[in-house]
Amino acid sequence: MNMPSPRPSPIAAARCGFSLVELLVVMAIMGILASVSMVFVSTARAKARSVECQNNLRDWITGASAFIDENRLHAYPPGGDGDRSDETAWYNILPRFMDLKPICEYTDEDRDIPRPLGGVRSTYVCPLARGPGLFSYAYNRHFVRSGKRLRASMVRSSSELVVFMDSPSSTACLADEGDVLGSNSDSFRHGGMMNVAFADGSVRSFRREKVVEGSDTPTVANISGILWNPWPEDSQGSGAGSGDL
Repeated sequence: MNMPSPRPSPIAAARCGFSLVELLVVMAIMGILASVSMVFVSTARAKARSVECQNNLRDWITGASAFIDENRLHAYPPGGDGDRSDETAWYNILPRFMDLKPICEYTDEDRDIPRPLGGVRSTYVCPLARGPGLFSYAYNRHFVRSGKRLRASMVRSSSELVVFMDSPSSTACLADEGDVLGSNSDSFRHGGMMNVAFADGSVRSFRREKVVEGSDTPTVANISGILWNPWPEDSQGSGAGSGDL
């Protein structure tokens, strides 16, 4: 004769599941893990975008080096004023050495024109740049002085001399230390860091407090080892003429 199995006591039945406190603890742990994961993913994404920006700057400095090597005066390219149609400006000259389509060949109707807010991934565009303008990167405005362009032979400290940087605004194609340190500058968009390309081809990141004003003496780096103005006082007129490409 089969005897019915005894029913579990209420205490034993309760032990078969989770208590409310245990469920709350598990949910809290999962929430903490999710928050940590989100922070990790966000940090990794920001780092990847900064690396992409650095690679873009590295391409620009490589293009500038190729231009200097081919230029008969071995001078850096002209600055330009941001006019997209200016074929003599750095942003239209250097792309020809970088297998890029120059900005002057785009039209407003081109859906793939590289703009900070256009959503097009390009060497022209820093992935964290914002704004309605055209430029994500700026060229050191000190490279052109009184209509003369700096010659490569005048560079004495290539590892300190700034050539390109994160643009201080979405419309600036030229900049100097005053521009990037301005109150409305968005150059420091990589977690408070700004990417800078130097004449030796290196690209490094700096915080605002490290990008201090330039030295009072031309050709001398500031206290952070950054050189903005490479022109010696006695070099007036020794650069390449603005009309000589």
